[in-house]
Amino acid sequence: MPFDLLPTLHPKSKHWVICVRASRKWEYRGGTDDGPIAHVDLVLADEKGNAIYAEIPSSEIDTKSPLIQEGSIYIISRFRVSRAKSLYRPVDGPYMVEFTCYTKVTPAKDIPESFPAYIYNLTSFVDLPKHAGENKNFLDVLGILIEVSDTRLVQLPNQPAPTQNRDIVLRDLR
Repeated sequence: MPFDLLPTLHPKSKHWVICVRASRKWEYRGGTDDGPIAHVDLVLADEKGNAIYAEIPSSEIDTKSPLIQEGSIYIISRFRVSRAKSLYRPVDGPYMVEFTCYTKVTPAKDIPESFPAYIYNLTSFVDLPKHAGENKNFLDVLGILIEVSDTRLVQLPNQPAPTQNRDIVLRDLR
C-alpha cells in the first residue's frame, strides 16, 4: 500500500494515510511543569526523512497517547491536517497533524531499513545569535555539555508560581 508522504499533506483533504516514526514525544503542561497535561506533542517522520509536528489533544490523551511510543513506526489515518502553530514549532512547516476521536493508529510491519531513526534540523553555534529573541521555532543544537548549575527558583512573568531553573553551558567542536 502506498502511503502519503508528509510534504503532500494539506487541510483540503481528510483521507490521508501516513507511515511514520514517532521521532519525539512529550507532554505539554502549559506554563507550569506540574499542571495538567494540555496535549501530547509528537514529531513524526516519514521514510524520506520529512518531518511534521503532531498533537494529541487532552480529550484524546487517554485513548491515543498509549498507542504511540517514541522511536516506533506506525500507520496513521483519519486525522486532521491544519495550519501549524505560529510559535514554538518543533518542526518548521506550514501544517500540523491533529489527532481526533476517529484517528486510527496501527503499528507498522515490514519497515524499510532506510527509515530514519532521528530527525533534527541542527543550528550551528555560529548561527545562534541571529535567533536570539525569536520564538517561532525551537532550535536543535549539538554540543558537549561542560557545565550544569544547581537549580534555583525563578519567577517568570507569565506564571503564577515560581519555577525551577538551571543554567547549562554547551561547547561546540571549536
